[in-house]
Amino acid sequence: MISCLAVLKCALSHNGDRIFVTDRGNNKLLTLAKDGAVLFTFSDPDMQVSWNVHVSAAGHILVCGYESRTVIQVDSRGRRKIATLARDEDGLPSASNKKCMIYVSYKYLVGIKLNLKYKTPHDFN
Repeated sequence: MISCLAVLKCALSHNGDRIFVTDRGNNKLLTLAKDGAVLFTFSDPDMQVSWNVHVSAAGHILVCGYESRTVIQVDSRGRRKIATLARDEDGLPSASNKKCMIYVSYKYLVGIKLNLKYKTPHDFN
């Protein structure tokens, strides 16, 4: 069960059938159905204190890890990691604010390179 204090951010899939919720207390991303039923639970070492979640315009699910200082991309169902897109050493802004998602959306998914190293996922679902 999730406590109210553990849930920090959520995002809705574009078709509205899934809700993605960060459970920072348990370092997890939960995928919920519209009725609130838990469909999937995902965790990864690169997602310590999952702080922020975002569904990009292209439908990519991005999760910022506050303590791990990372941004990862998860598949469209919220079941598996596709890639670690950014780390602290890449110049990542604080995972606790919206700049983290804007940074990744523009630099990594749109393909704008701003003098920083980056990784490109091979498979976007």
